Amino acid sequence: MKDAETILEEFGRLGTRVAFDLKTGLHYEGYLIEVEDGQLLFGEGGPFAPEEPYLIPADAVDLGTLSYWDESRRSYMDAYWDEERERWMAKPASGEGDWEVVPTPPSLEDD
Repeated sequence: MKDAETILEEFGRLGTRVAFDLKTGLHYEGYLIEVEDGQLLFGEGGPFAPEEPYLIPADAVDLGTLSYWDESRRSYMDAYWDEERERWMAKPASGEGDWEVVPTPPSLEDD
């Protein structure tokens, strides 16, 4: 079973931008820069974004709210790690369409 940190590391490789909620309900959209030592280094990007990225505890993220920007579809995709299938699943965030298997993101060991 994957822990939250591993799930978030892989999730960050699914798309160019990501969105998620914290368990408190706070919403984030932007760039998952790095996941290390149980923390996410997260930047919003854009002209009004803070200069310094945020540090967010990995266990504060609601893993049921993960979305990423899919360049090929030009839309956000909702995503989750399916423990039973051992695969990432995604569907358009618009709510249209069914869950489908997502190609495995590049290995973290390739860095």
